[in-house]
Amino acid sequence: MPELLKKSEENIYSANLLIDNERYSSSVHCSYYACYQRLMNLISVEYGYDYEDINKEMREYNKALHPTKKIGSHDFLIKNKLNDLVRREKIDDHRLVNDLMILKTFRHKSDYKNVEISQEESRKALELSKEVIERLIKIS
Repeated sequence: MPELLKKSEENIYSANLLIDNERYSSSVHCSYYACYQRLMNLISVEYGYDYEDINKEMREYNKALHPTKKIGSHDFLIKNKLNDLVRREKIDDHRLVNDLMILKTFRHKSDYKNVEISQEESRKALELSKEVIERLIKIS
């Protein structure tokens, strides 16, 4: 099994453990990264890309943008590469990109904001993560 898939599975497992041990913010982090790693693996298989290829393409993409409009590697992978794949394969899942962005935003909140993350919120993130992963599996 590719390492990214192992890491994705480990992050789902860890998110569950963290929730059980009342480490809710950290569980959201793991829930998001489980999806991101699954997506990285999918893009790598579908496009024959590795992480450096994605970063190189993102840098080229960003060169054409105004400095205030540049995007990071996560947004590039989700909004550009996944969107391309969904269109190319004519996948009828209009929420997939949006759900990944919801998880990303929630991960950002749980990692960087001075707010408490509840058990309910962390469970919702985990469930959404599992749903997204199942949908990504269907694409591959």
